[in-house]
Amino acid sequence: MITEIPIRKKEDDVFDRSNFACQVAEHLILSETSPSLVLALEGKWGEGKTSTINLIKNEIKGINENAAIIDFNPWLIGSLESVIEGFFVQLASSINQTFNTDIASRTAGKLLSFAQFLSPIKLIPGVEPWGTLVEKTITEVSKSTKAAVDMSKLDLLGRKKAAQKAITELGKPIIVIIDDIDRLPPEEVRIIIQVVKAIGDFDRVSYLLAYEPGPIIKSLEYNNIYNGRRFLEKIIQASYPLPRIGYWHLKSFLNSHIKLLLNDIKIKLSPTDKSILNEALDTTAIVRSLTSPRDVIRLVNRLRFTANSTREEVNFADTLAFETLELKYPAISETIRRQPELFLNTSIVEGDYISYEDDATKSEQKGELPFIKELLSEQNSVDTKNIRSILEFLFPSLFSEWHFSSLEEETFNNRISAKESLLKLLHSGPTKYIYSSSEIKHFLTSENDRREILIDAFEAGTLPGWLQYASGFTAKSKIVNPLLITSELLDISVIAHNENNLNLTDDIGFFIVSLLKNIEDYEIRKTLINELSVNDKSLSLSEHILVRLMSKCKIWDSGIYTPSQEYSDHEVKDFPIKPTDLITAKEQWLATLRKEAIKRDIISSEPEPISIFFRWGQLNENNYTEVQKYIENITASEKGLKAFINCFYEGHGCNGIESLIRNLDTMIEKIDSFDEQPLFGQKISKYLKAVIERDKKALESTESDTTDS
Repeated sequence: MITEIPIRKKEDDVFDRSNFACQVAEHLILSETSPSLVLALEGKWGEGKTSTINLIKNEIKGINENAAIIDFNPWLIGSLESVIEGFFVQLASSINQTFNTDIASRTAGKLLSFAQFLSPIKLIPGVEPWGTLVEKTITEVSKSTKAAVDMSKLDLLGRKKAAQKAITELGKPIIVIIDDIDRLPPEEVRIIIQVVKAIGDFDRVSYLLAYEPGPIIKSLEYNNIYNGRRFLEKIIQASYPLPRIGYWHLKSFLNSHIKLLLNDIKIKLSPTDKSILNEALDTTAIVRSLTSPRDVIRLVNRLRFTANSTREEVNFADTLAFETLELKYPAISETIRRQPELFLNTSIVEGDYISYEDDATKSEQKGELPFIKELLSEQNSVDTKNIRSILEFLFPSLFSEWHFSSLEEETFNNRISAKESLLKLLHSGPTKYIYSSSEIKHFLTSENDRREILIDAFEAGTLPGWLQYASGFTAKSKIVNPLLITSELLDISVIAHNENNLNLTDDIGFFIVSLLKNIEDYEIRKTLINELSVNDKSLSLSEHILVRLMSKCKIWDSGIYTPSQEYSDHEVKDFPIKPTDLITAKEQWLATLRKEAIKRDIISSEPEPISIFFRWGQLNENNYTEVQKYIENITASEKGLKAFINCFYEGHGCNGIESLIRNLDTMIEKIDSFDEQPLFGQKISKYLKAVIERDKKALESTESDTTDS
């Protein structure tokens, strides 16, 4: 793990800031008659202010070895009232220790005397600093006419002159450096600024303040009276923005740390992997997304976890790109975690291909899908450009129909545009450590607390990630009563949809399939799939699991049901559920679906009604008659038709929808007649018209061929 330690030597300056440091150092070393000078070093957190300060200190010593450099850290002060006293104590002790002479000791004494006078004073904006003390003294005098008060003790100017005289006699330039002021509470920021301006402005004493301007300006805009920026300009004679780290420097810094990381965790990239990594660094916005050395260090520290746990399973360049999204654009990476099927352009169910847009729509949009546009809509223009660049590298098929690598190449090179690598990546990295492995083991091996554990993860919003992580333990644990686990998950899926409008079908389905594969007793596996197929709680979940299992047996593939398959004994042995038992479960699911379709509205009561409708036709021997009749009935009313149209949410395409509709012309007429079109109404109407035109041309072509023959 890389620790973020500021550099201390010129030799470590990889960002070429030494010349800048030399210029600032020369200004800070004041001559004998120079009045106090205040300079500022401005930069955001993590850009290297402290490293630059260390370079400046080295330059100061090189120019004038007699200069006193005093680091004052207000973070070490225990309370607000102690800031002023703490400053002068640090100033006095540093002068005494630096020069170790009688003059230095006397100077330190004068400063401490000044500090002793100031220590009880509260600097209140708008009130003279010694007002509180004067009021207290006058009150004491009024109590007794005999009381004698030495008013000379209240001579603030006299004490300050004595301290100034001592500093002049010292004959050395003094440079006070105050770093990280922007991290202080606003009231302490104001006091530090007042100390520098009104109390510590001694001749031949210069100050270098380091901060991020935004928080300081805001802190000085108190009582709605002062303009913080103008207030700061009156105090600081010159402010220097931290020299910008250029693209090449930041890229070199990242490259050097990547090499160290790969060597440290013993990952050796193949020539192809190196080529893909160079492509990621040279052609994407990974480097542009990183704005500071701190970003690079945080990114590499994340990679230490993720790259190590995905070695030989996920391409390192993809891991780097995804972790950049995690670090800088977490809303984007969270969407990938929540809806990986959108980015894969396929369901995470085996063999289930989803086309999100018809060819005409995709062509019009020049490769950028609606959900991508929506995802980027809340970003500023620079971030939008950066995110799009990284996503295009990770998922090229989302942005262009034509790209250089095939799915076979992507799979061979462990690119996350291939499903297996993406799922592996999503289950790895630092986020995996937010879940307790002991809790998951307890969940799998004991019937106690199961519901409470699931409810807790659900209410915390972490259930999808928890289930993904827990699926990795199903092969390593002796699962107790998996039927109960499945029942609890069914309940959770219904609660999520009914109460929170959340669709957890993929997440729960993925876990149940993983669970089922690792149950040793086949009869329990068979019982589990049968109970799922007849459950009336979630048709979506049982459909998802059945199709996933059938695709492994090639009974179902890309929307086609083909039960007449031949298998070897070895193949049947490796299937989680035997094909014959799956066909039985499929028939039970269809029977349950028909009963539920009479009792309730599938569209409103299920999280994935369109999937259910397609499976109704596909698993019914590829016969869509029943589902067409059902959809015709529910779309007879305007409300029902709009509900059906709105099922095509988030820009999902409508390819194949014609198989669910008995009379296309009637459907088009109904949609076009709406005064207020539902969100995807025009798209569906346009698609259906294209289908009619396509079929018409195909028919004409067939008739022409028949005539010719």
